[in-house]
Amino acid sequence: MRREPGEPASLGHVNPRQWGPIRDAEGAGHIELFLVATVVTIAVTRLYLQVTGFPQIGSASGLHVAHVLFGGVFMLVAMVMFMLLPGRSSRWLATLFAGIGFGLFIDEVGKFLTQDNDYFFKPAVAVMYLFLILVYVVGAYLVRRRALSDRELVVNALKMMQELAAGNLDAYEASELKRMLQAASPVEPLRDPLLGVIEEVTSEPLAVGRINRFYAGLRRRAVGMARSSLMQRLGVVLFQVVIVLSVFRPMQELVDDPSGFAWVWAGAAWLVLVQGVVATVLYYRGEHVRALQIFALALTLELLVVQFFELLDEPWLGVLRVLVNVLLLGVCHSMLYREEHLRSGPVTPSP
Repeated sequence: MRREPGEPASLGHVNPRQWGPIRDAEGAGHIELFLVATVVTIAVTRLYLQVTGFPQIGSASGLHVAHVLFGGVFMLVAMVMFMLLPGRSSRWLATLFAGIGFGLFIDEVGKFLTQDNDYFFKPAVAVMYLFLILVYVVGAYLVRRRALSDRELVVNALKMMQELAAGNLDAYEASELKRMLQAASPVEPLRDPLLGVIEEVTSEPLAVGRINRFYAGLRRRAVGMARSSLMQRLGVVLFQVVIVLSVFRPMQELVDDPSGFAWVWAGAAWLVLVQGVVATVLYYRGEHVRALQIFALALTLELLVVQFFELLDEPWLGVLRVLVNVLLLGVCHSMLYREEHLRSGPVTPSP
């Protein structure tokens, strides 16, 4: 399904008929935050253990409190938040906690696959890749495979109206709420009544809480940086540099030791490089939205696969590259947000 220039990826020009479960318009963002939190948690955990000499909590008393237990606590907190707190801010925070908890859990998978509880069991890394890539692929297929239907647009608009009722809807969120309803077909029975409610309620200034005010301010500044043509060009150059550099180390490893480990690492790096070349060509042809989508996919694949192999090979440099990758992925999505949303005229976020 083709989208018009500047049209949000989640709002199709012609909305398909509804089938299957109702999808969350923010689902792909939740999946991405979960995976990024998981990857960063694993990287930070392994760096901390390497630097501190792999200390054991409770060793003086004959106990060993594994960090998988802390992972369970984080995931428990996330589940309780999902069950008890309906707000959007709570869902994003719960997703972050879930990613941290899953990262602490999956980092110790080697202990559960070996009889001698070997944390350094190398095939355990493949299990991590399998889980992370599977979650990403399933999430991308379920949420991004097609535009939201008219029914899904109305349901997601109703979900955002919770923030309106709570007095936590800022100007940008109000514009997105209107956009969803306006993109839905008039045959949807709730579309026009909801639009009327929004016009009536949002005619008065919205009471935005401190957390939402802080969040809106950060979002406004991040998006504002993407408006600069210099920042856009610099961002694209940085994407290209990081993607090209990611090929050298795995190729060296492949030459020194052509094992299955090296072949998978090099294959993933070359796939990222091909995506980077395609994205570069599209960007300089003026197809910015499609190019940035491919850049985001390439940086995500590098974060989920290539960087894990680098962490095994060089812990210090690997952690640094992970953090740089996360930062560039955020820059890429900020630029993509600018291309997809602000050019079509929604209200700029305000604190």
